Amino acid sequence: MKLTRKKAIAALMSMAAAGALGSSGFAQDSTFGGMPTVTPQTAKKIEDARRRDAATTSTKKRKLPAYVVVDQGGPNINMDRAADPSRARYTSINEAIENVAWGGVVVVMPGIYEENIELKRSVSLQGDRGAGSGVRIRQVAETNAAGEQKPCLKFTPQSFNEHAQISNIDFEPMANAGVPCVDVKDGIFTMIQSSVKGGGGELVSIEGGTAFLEKNTISGGSTGISITQTHPLWDRATLVDNIVTENYHQGINLSGEASMLVTGNLVNTNGVGISYNGGGAATLVGNKILNNSKHGIELGEDGKEVLIRLNQIWSNDQDGIKVTNSTGLIEDNDIDGNGGFEVSTIGHLNTVPTIINDVAQNVSSPAYNRNSRRSRDQSQWRVGNGPSGSSR
Repeated sequence: MKLTRKKAIAALMSMAAAGALGSSGFAQDSTFGGMPTVTPQTAKKIEDARRRDAATTSTKKRKLPAYVVVDQGGPNINMDRAADPSRARYTSINEAIENVAWGGVVVVMPGIYEENIELKRSVSLQGDRGAGSGVRIRQVAETNAAGEQKPCLKFTPQSFNEHAQISNIDFEPMANAGVPCVDVKDGIFTMIQSSVKGGGGELVSIEGGTAFLEKNTISGGSTGISITQTHPLWDRATLVDNIVTENYHQGINLSGEASMLVTGNLVNTNGVGISYNGGGAATLVGNKILNNSKHGIELGEDGKEVLIRLNQIWSNDQDGIKVTNSTGLIEDNDIDGNGGFEVSTIGHLNTVPTIINDVAQNVSSPAYNRNSRRSRDQSQWRVGNGPSGSSR
């Protein structure tokens, strides 16, 4: 349809009257006769935004139940859903999600569900009977329009404030799927008391938004949890009391510019326990990082503003903490029995962290006790450059 000057002006005046002009993010391209005009590209963006808003409004206005149940063989499974949707039960999780109210709850009864879950709006997906509920979502071979394998669960929200909540669900990825099992693109995402196990690939990927993971078990992949958030203002990630184990490449991989908090987690028998290579503020506090086949913690060349405090870093095959041209503060950690240095650094004086720790005997470096060095000037413990320094 050809966009005439009259129609363009009418559209802009309508947006201004509705208070949308200036908040939609579309710049005015030029003026004509003292009135703003739009290019066809901008007009298309306006039309796309209107369609999304219309779809969102339509979904919200549908009279859908706030609570639905998924059950592979329970009562009322064949009842007329149109007659009483609040009592209907579904055999498909995706179908239930489509038929629950905005921000509603989908309760999944125990069973094995072979489908890939797609979330685009606020919803709570929870297994019945709490942790260990016996709800298993098994990834199936299914591709998207681009021919790519679909994840076990993908969250691509229609707006940044959509909130998806997952609890008491066990995800089972296929072997060598080539995509993360749980893939979060944006929005607000919470996963509690759930698990992602097996498959040998990347298990949980957080690319944007606000993510909160608590009391989950993530095991049997190449990388357990990968956080690559890029926006320093509104992207956030918090990992609390998770078990991340038996991932052959990395347990937890942190990068990007966002703020990240990793606390109270058990990270054991992975390749590298926790790696950090980001420019945002990261805090690693109170974790147990044990028996990993490489370094316990690895700080890469882009790591900045990192705080590593009160962690137990024991019996890793290489260094307790490996630092490469990274700054921050490493303080009050218990570092013991590692195969390499307690803390090794590569970098110039202005690109290494301040290090003050409780350390015990490690294979490649002598032991020092924090109490015995309190009277010494802290500058003696600031590590210099070298191919393989330590906190000596």
